[in-house]
Amino acid sequence: MLYFLFLHPLIHTQMLTIYLIRHGETIENCSGILQGCTPGHLNKKGEEQIKALSDRLEDLKFDAFVSSDLKRALDSAAIINKKFNLPIDLCPLLRERDWGSLTGMSYTEAKKLDVFPDDVETQEHGCARAVEFLNTMIKKYDGKTILAMGHGFINRCILSAVYGIQKSEVQRMDNGECRIFSYENTIELSYSTETDEVSAN
Repeated sequence: MLYFLFLHPLIHTQMLTIYLIRHGETIENCSGILQGCTPGHLNKKGEEQIKALSDRLEDLKFDAFVSSDLKRALDSAAIINKKFNLPIDLCPLLRERDWGSLTGMSYTEAKKLDVFPDDVETQEHGCARAVEFLNTMIKKYDGKTILAMGHGFINRCILSAVYGIQKSEVQRMDNGECRIFSYENTIELSYSTETDEVSAN
């Protein structure tokens, strides 16, 4: 599934277009656990999701491919890259949320917690990572069209920053889903005051 969003700031000469993708479904997704920064392993459905997306993208031209350095994202990127043969730029800013000591816990159990441990990455830090990613990309790939392979949490943080809305207002991305947006200027960080949540990874 492809979603399009075009932003038109007032002053600039070029525009960066990003095809933002969530990795394919993993064994861990199906187990209902917090994967966080663990590698994650694509299952058959996940591979098929990415292959289907790759088929929809094959007639397009891209200038670069950036990806989270986690295995499930890199494996997804490799499937798509068979059609484009681009160097894959590893980007830790696109990593999934670091769940710290909660990594491996079930969603059900995690949602019962009133407060997360101190070693869990905060939503504010995730939003700061998203803004850093967007500003790094506009400086490096201004005027280009790029592919970016990420994860559920960080992708929503990125879209939140681009739209200028709360992360909770951004519709969750399915595995193997792609959303497309363009922007021209660097983006300022706006700290969220919304309640933290357990979200797809």
